Amino acid sequence: MAAGLVVALVPEPVRSLALAGVAYVELTGAATVDLALATRTGESSPAVRRVADMVAALTTRRTTAAARALDAGRRDG
Repeated sequence: MAAGLVVALVPEPVRSLALAGVAYVELTGAATVDLALATRTGESSPAVRRVADMVAALTTRRTTAAARALDAGRRDG
């Protein structure tokens, strides 16, 4: 880290971490990608479990919100 500055492309759900001193700038017209999370068979790390649980919760919320928006569009259209 030269001069203490870093630029990184991260998925939008990372914003929910609300890290102090980090500015999140949304890209306009950005493509979307499917993400996958994999762990070793028999993984027992509590930290890995917490990350997997957070990803699952974010995925569920986004999927539910997208389904509601799609349903609303069907009713309105």
